[in-house]
Amino acid sequence: MPRPWKRPMPLIHALLALVLAGGCAHEGGRPATSAVGVPPAASPWALPTSTMRWNEYACELIARNQIGQVPSARTLAYTNLAINNAIVTARQQGRKPDGAAAGGAAAVLAFLFPKEEQAIMARLSGETAALGADARSDFAAGVEIGRAAAASVIEAAKNDRVALAWSGPAPTGPDKWASQMQPTRPPLGPRLGEMRPFFMTTGSDFRTAGPPAAGSPAFRAGLAEVRAVSDKRTNEQLRIAQYWENLTGAFAAGLVSLD
Repeated sequence: MPRPWKRPMPLIHALLALVLAGGCAHEGGRPATSAVGVPPAASPWALPTSTMRWNEYACELIARNQIGQVPSARTLAYTNLAINNAIVTARQQGRKPDGAAAGGAAAVLAFLFPKEEQAIMARLSGETAALGADARSDFAAGVEIGRAAAASVIEAAKNDRVALAWSGPAPTGPDKWASQMQPTRPPLGPRLGEMRPFFMTTGSDFRTAGPPAAGSPAFRAGLAEVRAVSDKRTNEQLRIAQYWENLTGAFAAGLVSLD
C-alpha cells in the first residue's frame, strides 16, 4: 500500500519543477467536455481533477508574485507532496481523493503565499460549493484530511534550510560563475545544497566528482562535443530546445525577479 512521504528531498524539486514547469509554461486552455451522462456545468471544478486545477493555480500564484526560480520549484514540490500524502491517506480511510487533494494544496499554498490566503480559501470554498449536496459532505471531509496531511509538510518546509542566508563573496576564477547583470546580482540558491534531504543523510551522499578544470584536455573535449552537436543540430533538436527554454508561461514568469 502506498505511504505518505515524510520528509522533503531536494531531488523532488528538480523532478517536479521539470514536469510541472512544462505544464505551467506550455499547457494552453482546453475546452471542457462533458462526461458520458453528465450534463455540462458552469463550474470549472465539475470535470478536471483537483490535482490538475490546484497545480494550475499554484502556477498562477508563482506568476503573480514573481517569486523566483528556487521558490517556484519549492512551491510546486511542497504542493504536490501535500497532495500525494492527502490522497494516500484519503484512500486508506476509504474517502474519495478530490477533497483531500484540494485541502492539502490549499493549506500549503496559503502557507507559502500568506498574502494570498484569503483568495486561496475563497477558491477552495468555491470548489466545495460547486458540488452537489450529496457530494459536498464527502468532499469537505476529504478537505480536512488534506489539511491534516499538509500540516506535517508545512512543518518540514519550515525547517528545510532552503532560506539560509548567504553573505558571499562568490568564488572567482575562469571556471566560476559570475553575474553579468548591471548592477551585479548574487548567485541563485547559493546554499541550496545545504537543504535538508528526504531519504539521504546529507545532500552530498551521491554527489559526483566536480567538472574538469577549465582548459584541461577533458574540458576541451567536452566543449568540442557540445560545439559539434550545435553545428549539426537537426530541426527536431532545435524544436525540443526551444520548447524547454521556458521563456513564456507562469513558471517562467516566476523567474523574472531573479533573471
